[in-house]
Amino acid sequence: MFTSNRFFRRFLIVALVLNLPPLVTPVFIQLGLEPVFLIALLAAWVNAPFWLGFEHFFSYQTVVFSEFGVQDASMMVWLSIVAFWLLCAGVLAAISLAFSRKRCVE
Repeated sequence: MFTSNRFFRRFLIVALVLNLPPLVTPVFIQLGLEPVFLIALLAAWVNAPFWLGFEHFFSYQTVVFSEFGVQDASMMVWLSIVAFWLLCAGVLAAISLAFSRKRCVE
């Protein structure tokens, strides 16, 4: 299941979609556009791992929280947030592949 090309294609698509907010929002802000929805989506993207207990892995010296989420963080914190979303993408790709195979067998 995890070695198939279908899994990797689904994983890449889901990972790209889940990690899109930090890639798209700065581009819009640099263009002078400030879409509130994308800024809120970026704040949710950053805060979701911390809402699920990720903040216990890092001390408050490495992470500075503000009203919009993580304000100042080390590279390790950003990599762990991306790793969290990649893990979510892997789980979602595996679940979707399992349900699609089950439906094709029946």
